[in-house]
Amino acid sequence: MRGDRFGRALRLPLLERPACWVVDRIGEAAYLLWRSRRADLCANLAHVLGLPADSRAVRSAARRAFQASARNIAALLVLRLTGGRWRPVVEMEGAPVALSGSPVILVSAHLGPFDVAAATLASTRRLRLVSVAAPMRPWWIDRSMRWLRGVSGIELVPPTAAGLLRVRRALQTGTPVVFLVDRDPAGNGQLVSFFGARTTLPDGPLRLARRLNCPIVPVFCYRAEHGYRVRSGEPLRVARTANRQQDITVALEALARQLECAIREAPDQWLVFSPVWRRGRGRPRPVSRRLFA
Repeated sequence: MRGDRFGRALRLPLLERPACWVVDRIGEAAYLLWRSRRADLCANLAHVLGLPADSRAVRSAARRAFQASARNIAALLVLRLTGGRWRPVVEMEGAPVALSGSPVILVSAHLGPFDVAAATLASTRRLRLVSVAAPMRPWWIDRSMRWLRGVSGIELVPPTAAGLLRVRRALQTGTPVVFLVDRDPAGNGQLVSFFGARTTLPDGPLRLARRLNCPIVPVFCYRAEHGYRVRSGEPLRVARTANRQQDITVALEALARQLECAIREAPDQWLVFSPVWRRGRGRPRPVSRRLFA
């Protein structure tokens, strides 16, 4: 179902096309030079596409993903430098999501222009969002990306004890909280079948939703021909039976199916440059479970 449309287009073809060409070449250079990230991305896409990691289709999708990531960074830079005077056009699809007045947890993936769309939504609708963002490596990339993503209206918090306490306070005051749940960088999630292979995905948002009895709304972003497209998925409610662990497991399985459908729609826009399926993750760190339980 088609929803509303916000933002304003900046149609300057004489500047836009050369700029996109340059940014795409930067993304392609990163694909060729950053071997470790390219290998991890190809391994992830191989699971999604059901093909060998060195197949032509997987390599082509990975190349486009690097280019899409470069375009996202360029758009964030323009947003920061113009102070919100430029906003890309965003098409909203799906049922409207109430983002104020009652606690709601938004879950998404590293899919398409996820950070650009969130920044545009926050600045256009004058909303405040709290986003949980795990540190990136190396440190200078993490610092740069936090500066780019730290636009007006979005508060970035780390997945630490202090950060997660801030998340709970935000939800209790009706401020929406955003989690990206398509990978588990801390290794403290729960095992689930994801694209036919077992891996861990974060279950902290589900535990928090069960504790506060608030809905979980999946929201997925895609790059469109002229702007971006944001689709809200089917809201989830975590059951509150006597078996808490079973409630979490059932909800996580349902969320994983929605993630699979969203990523299959545009696998070359899935921007996860670290392993999603891997062995030897090490001992899980219990921070999120202790705070979300």
